[in-house]
Amino acid sequence: MPCKVVLAAEVASNYTSEIKSEVSQKSTRPKLVGFLANDDPYAEKYAQSSSKHLAEAGLDFELRQIPREELEAALKEANEDPLVSGILVYYPVYGDDRDQKLQDMVDPTKDVEGLNVVYNGKLYSNDRYLDDEKTRKAILPCTPLAVVKVLDHIGVYDHALPYGDHLRGKTIAIVNRSEVVGRPLAALLANDGAKV
Repeated sequence: MPCKVVLAAEVASNYTSEIKSEVSQKSTRPKLVGFLANDDPYAEKYAQSSSKHLAEAGLDFELRQIPREELEAALKEANEDPLVSGILVYYPVYGDDRDQKLQDMVDPTKDVEGLNVVYNGKLYSNDRYLDDEKTRKAILPCTPLAVVKVLDHIGVYDHALPYGDHLRGKTIAIVNRSEVVGRPLAALLANDGAKV
């Protein structure tokens, strides 16, 4: 496949419009709370970018910068706050197994990143729904999902093939084995029929 230049705004525009349309039909705007509990300048830039893009989609966003030692209590409070619709944490916080504990502390009904153990289990067992009626899709990890959306946008996915097999016949190499990007991406692509 030849090299292609892909502009993020081009890929995201349809999704942003869809979200904006859904939000406009609600009586109250969903509120997302982002927690920044590290001194990483890239995480801070990402948080600022999130704020801009979420506002464009019609969502309320509140960034809470706190010391990492206070993050567990802050997550518990946000989980219990009925005015908070979604929670995201800018990782790494500690850069070790404690980050997984934090991911699992986020209430699955408010986890917008798909990093909670509930969603990990769904991802790795290729179970795409939270209920037997298949009305509530499981949340997928956001960065691997973004890669999938880009691959779909440039035509790598073959929608003529059955659902769950859109990548049959494709071999894809991933140079990353992190628990946040590489491994979930490999699972997503394999779940769609690719040889990874």
